[in-house]
Amino acid sequence: MPLRERRFAASFGRNQAGPFNALAIGASTGGHGKDGASGLKAIMDAGGFTIAQDEKSSVVFSMPKSAMEMQAASVVLQLDAIAGFIMGKGFV
Repeated sequence: MPLRERRFAASFGRNQAGPFNALAIGASTGGHGKDGASGLKAIMDAGGFTIAQDEKSSVVFSMPKSAMEMQAASVVLQLDAIAGFIMGKGFV
């Protein structure tokens, strides 16, 4: 994967965290590396809500695992539960 693509998730999280603070929601639903985890951490540190996909439903667990290790996940859910959780909490 090109370096430019890897940086996107982290910069996206930081960009969402700044202007939206506690209104920001982020989810890590698989992938390699730690860039998405860094983005979730930025959202969480700004008061937003973050979700990591659980290992059982992940094809590639590296990024959600990194988010959990960084304590950047507010909750950990199965992939098929994430959308319902967001809707049920009134985030959208």
